[in-house]
Amino acid sequence: MSLSVIFNKSVLVGVVCLAAISASAYVIWGTRSSEPVPERVTGGEVKRVISGDYIKIEPDGRVKYAGINVPSAEDPLGAKTMELNRKLVDGKKIRMRFDETEKDKEGRWLAYVFVDGEMVNKRLVAEGLAYVRLKAGERRYAQELLAAQAEAREAGLGLWEKPVRSTEPRYPGDRKHGAFHRPACADVANTRPGNEVVFRNKQEAFDAGFAPCGHCRP
Repeated sequence: MSLSVIFNKSVLVGVVCLAAISASAYVIWGTRSSEPVPERVTGGEVKRVISGDYIKIEPDGRVKYAGINVPSAEDPLGAKTMELNRKLVDGKKIRMRFDETEKDKEGRWLAYVFVDGEMVNKRLVAEGLAYVRLKAGERRYAQELLAAQAEAREAGLGLWEKPVRSTEPRYPGDRKHGAFHRPACADVANTRPGNEVVFRNKQEAFDAGFAPCGHCRP
């Protein structure tokens, strides 16, 4: 057998072995399963009320109420919001419905929470203890929530006890985050192109489902 034939056979064997290794690698990497998609949550039992719009349930963990924004713990109305939320849901079985965005950046479920057929998110707004805040992906019940807010404002409840007064010539808003600001607020510069909106007064912002910025507090 000539040297050239031996060389060609060696090359052929090498190519076959390389192909086999490549095929094996393809099988291992190509069939690697992706992370499972979490199942849609439909309900659970409330084990702890953390704030006016934040609870823990079993079996699925932490839940943040979608479409609304409640007063901070430092606000005089914060304690009332917490008290009502506890009264409505603590220790009870709830049903949850979801919007386009099912979880926030902290990994909490974003949900419209129902107890005995009543939407808790809407009840807090109707009592004047929460603003409507229609962030991107949280607008499923926009009309219901805005109607409840208008009624609470008309009745002068909670957050609406004092008339809405505009002290700035305009109020820049961010459609993605559903918030409006004072013109000098540092957060205005963080609004991405296409998400900007400007309101002539605070009333326009509230009617559109925007809540006051927590930093500049317009």
